[in-house]
Amino acid sequence: MPKLALGGAIALLVLVPMIGSVGIGSQERQRQSETTPGRITGIPDVLLDAYTTAAARLEELHPGCTGMTSAILAGIGREESDHAAGHTIAANGDTTPPIIGPLLDGTGVGNNWTPHQDTDDGRWNGDTTYDAAVGVTQLLPAWWADHGVDGNDDGTADPHNVYDATAATTVELCTSHANDTVDFTDRAQLREALYRYNPWDTYVDNVLSHIDEYAAMNLADPTAHQVPANASEQGRAAAEWALA
Repeated sequence: MPKLALGGAIALLVLVPMIGSVGIGSQERQRQSETTPGRITGIPDVLLDAYTTAAARLEELHPGCTGMTSAILAGIGREESDHAAGHTIAANGDTTPPIIGPLLDGTGVGNNWTPHQDTDDGRWNGDTTYDAAVGVTQLLPAWWADHGVDGNDDGTADPHNVYDATAATTVELCTSHANDTVDFTDRAQLREALYRYNPWDTYVDNVLSHIDEYAAMNLADPTAHQVPANASEQGRAAAEWALA
């Protein structure tokens, strides 16, 4: 995917601080995701909040893993599901319809060439013969059974909820290392973690490209990319073109 080419229209954009969401309960998180004014083109507001919240909480769950960012999760989410494109995300993070990848029956590419027999009685992907990756970040049911995370504090770990899926993704990227220690600011360690997540070089290269794009956009402050409501019609069109 090409990186953003921002021209003179970027002068139209405004910078407004964003309130963080670390440590808030599910009701407060829901309220914040509904009222935060910022927008990142292509990323639903609730999903952006899930990326940000999950990244901030990883060190709390696994102190040995540092440097996780919302840009990393957004890079994975874009490659895995194009940020849940074609699906509706409720304020609490539930995704409708569920995001289910191709059946891992041995006919795919990358790490899909080995058949993955069903491990969850079809609970998450609806098939009792083969597994399929599920959720916005495409996690395997077999992994979810032991490592699923309740990311929105509602008492249930569900891969079809974006808060749960993104939190679980940070944990998988961390705990896939033998010592549960990863410095995600180190490019080599980040690449290795992504390769463990999906052992396919093309996949890793694509995700890293997306991460670089989102890091440049500063997802922690999405209002930096907001088109002001009082801009002229021509100015709005130019800014929206640049952001796209």
